[in-house]
Amino acid sequence: MTCIVINGEPAAGNVISMLIGQTDGLTLVASFDNTGEASVFMSKNTVDLVFFDIQADETKGYRFIKAIPSGTFVIFISGFSSTAISTHQPVAAIGSISVRFQKGVDMARTYSRVVKMGSANMADDYFII
Repeated sequence: MTCIVINGEPAAGNVISMLIGQTDGLTLVASFDNTGEASVFMSKNTVDLVFFDIQADETKGYRFIKAIPSGTFVIFISGFSSTAISTHQPVAAIGSISVRFQKGVDMARTYSRVVKMGSANMADDYFII
């Protein structure tokens, strides 16, 4: 599955990029810090999976999400404690992130198979990490 990351917080984006690199079947094709560049890229390239920082480009984010082509799965991510699970132990946080990351990827793979079979009747085409 081809992936892009849209994240305004470099540390969180680096963690997601690292996890993508460690996951069989995922290929990171581009990373962006705003939705404008991502929109241009997606207009010229097919992307299967978008990891989207829910705080990136707040004013344009909703419009961007609504414009994503059907069949592209979105996993919402956040590097900020106000929108993510808090922890005081970084190791626990990374473990928690990797477990949720894998759940999101598994859901995206299932969605992709369903779409390819022509039965795109899934209730949700997003997952929140």
